[in-house]
Amino acid sequence: MSTNQVNDDKIRISFNIRKPGRAVTTTISLLLIGVLGFLDYFSGYEMSFSIFYLVPISYAAFFAGAPSGIFISIVSAVTWLAAALSYGHQYSNIAIPVWNMITRLGYFILHTLLLSKFVKLHGVTRNLSITDPLTGAYNWRFFEEVMAREKERSRRTGKPFSLAYFDLDNFKSLNDKDGHSAGDDLLRTITVEIRKLISSRDMLARLGGDEFIILLSETDVEDAKKVVGRINLELLKIMVRRNWPVTLSIGVVTFRDVSLEIDQAVKTVDDLMYKAKKAGKNSVEYGVYG
Repeated sequence: MSTNQVNDDKIRISFNIRKPGRAVTTTISLLLIGVLGFLDYFSGYEMSFSIFYLVPISYAAFFAGAPSGIFISIVSAVTWLAAALSYGHQYSNIAIPVWNMITRLGYFILHTLLLSKFVKLHGVTRNLSITDPLTGAYNWRFFEEVMAREKERSRRTGKPFSLAYFDLDNFKSLNDKDGHSAGDDLLRTITVEIRKLISSRDMLARLGGDEFIILLSETDVEDAKKVVGRINLELLKIMVRRNWPVTLSIGVVTFRDVSLEIDQAVKTVDDLMYKAKKAGKNSVEYGVYG
């Protein structure tokens, strides 16, 4: 084997938009309202900027949710009213600008609620498209997206990443003996437990059946060994406690060279997992690429 192949003795959110914090969102929205109020005041009663208040309202609703959007809607409507009353324009009835403010506020709030509902539904749809319906782990499609970004990060920073491929030993026996509900319970339990043991920058994906893969971001050999060793130990404890006759065969590869295509990288760690399985199961094989 060349140095670019696995060495037997060595061996994880787009649509995703980084949302600013609630305080930042509120501050930016209020600043935008201040600008619009200033323009409304100096443009006079003959020109209205009321439709542009939808910009800070939409910003708040999208990034901070309906409550923030409603708060910004109220501030926008009151700001417009203050500007309208400061024009010096004589209304036939003082109730007219108040009524105009109320109608604007009603529209602003309706806009906020509809936009917030859309964002929530979009999030649900997005989540369904990137996760496994049984376990809630990420699916292969999303794994490929994250893996591509991780490869680019590694290429840019020079820091390696690791992949851990898990296969459950004797899983079919459990299904045959205790039924598929027991097998499904086991798969869901594994997903929950592994997520507790990896960092937020890592990701767990189910590749199908009883096979899972973990992307360990910015993780070299020794750190990969620590993480996977801890995962294996905790999962085996659960198997014993739940009386599940299942163990794990695991292949782990640290990639210092990111030239491999994603499919090739996964095959490399998959081959190592099968080596662990052929060696008698219930074991971990480590390797390094690059």
